[in-house]
Amino acid sequence: MRKLLNKRKKRTKVFVIIGLFVMLFVGIGYSYLRETLTINSNTEISSMKWDVHLENVKVTSGSITPVSEPTIGSDKLSVTTSLDFTQPAQFFEYTVDVKNDGSIDAMIDSYDSTVLSEAQSKYLIYTATYSDGERVQNNQVLKAGEKETIRVRIEVKEDLQKADLPTDGDEIKITFKLNYVQADSDATDRNDGSITYVTRQVEGQITPGDVIKIGDTEEFYVISSDANNTVLLAKYNLLVGNIVEDWDVTGTISTTTEGYGLQSSEATGNDGEGTYKGTIDFSATNYWGDDSNNLISPYNENGASYSGNPYPYVYDSNSKIYQYISGENGYIAKLKAMGAPDTITGRLLTYEEADSIKEVKDNGTSIIFDGKQSYWLGSAFDNYNVWTVNSSFSINGYDDNGGSYGVRPVIEISNSYIK
Repeated sequence: MRKLLNKRKKRTKVFVIIGLFVMLFVGIGYSYLRETLTINSNTEISSMKWDVHLENVKVTSGSITPVSEPTIGSDKLSVTTSLDFTQPAQFFEYTVDVKNDGSIDAMIDSYDSTVLSEAQSKYLIYTATYSDGERVQNNQVLKAGEKETIRVRIEVKEDLQKADLPTDGDEIKITFKLNYVQADSDATDRNDGSITYVTRQVEGQITPGDVIKIGDTEEFYVISSDANNTVLLAKYNLLVGNIVEDWDVTGTISTTTEGYGLQSSEATGNDGEGTYKGTIDFSATNYWGDDSNNLISPYNENGASYSGNPYPYVYDSNSKIYQYISGENGYIAKLKAMGAPDTITGRLLTYEEADSIKEVKDNGTSIIFDGKQSYWLGSAFDNYNVWTVNSSFSINGYDDNGGSYGVRPVIEISNSYIK
């Protein structure tokens, strides 16, 4: 009898959505050309042609059959589709290309996007981004002869409560419209060289040990790459944290210091001389383990243990280091301000990653053991110690009193931005 009751209780968590009908509209429009003319579609001016339109709409994934397939209008300036959702976790996604077939560079002057109401956002998720996940921004250029792919996705949340459900017969119209104008001096290219190669070992290939630069100052070593993404290790520790003199913490680096929060050759961590900058505790507690040396969920996934590799990866938002990498004003935010894409992510090296590339060298020196800086890895050795790097691998207590180890971030970035 108890089993039957448990099953019945479980079934009540799956609620039916009655009559949730969604119409999606994606469109493009134009405000001005040379700041004097208002145009609609294809226009010839002094042998210069303006032609920005939509083409090549494709359904990329979905758990429902649309009421009407995504269709481009006869003017090539809009695409619409109608969807009927009946269950939690249902979704639908399609892409459409914005093509500049003219001879004039265009840029986004503005964009209009429906904002879901507070009630709607309890059960519905809607996104319209570039196909690589980067968000659309004003002034981004669409050069003559080129195209960008927009990805549109709408889904019903999976973990719903009955009180979150839409009312009977809800109909929602969602619009996303890009307004293009002739490109001017404010135009920006989201792939404009803010990410550049400094040193490349094999032409046309991304190889561990290659050096890549973001902005004017931030250099990274390639540590690995697959078909989609590249993992990069900062060349230096970040200029954050403590100032140490004669092995005692005597102060902290001010946020007004030039270069604060960026890579710095001065942020060495323990330099062996007793005076150095840029150290911080790994954490305030050993949040990944208990007093019996057992891993606490979620740090015990994939069979990780303290008895050998793989060492549990414990770096996350519980770490004191997190704010300096992924916090609101952290390193990742600074890189985005330099032109890095919104899709980049930041973290610390795992022990396994560091061990796998310890033989990779830059001018004869290991990029891991460079002898110039000491820093934390993101992997724990046991319920007290975390892996660290100086001239070799070592372990240190998570609450190191801010004395020895710095922050050397890793970022992951789509290969499409690396040229």
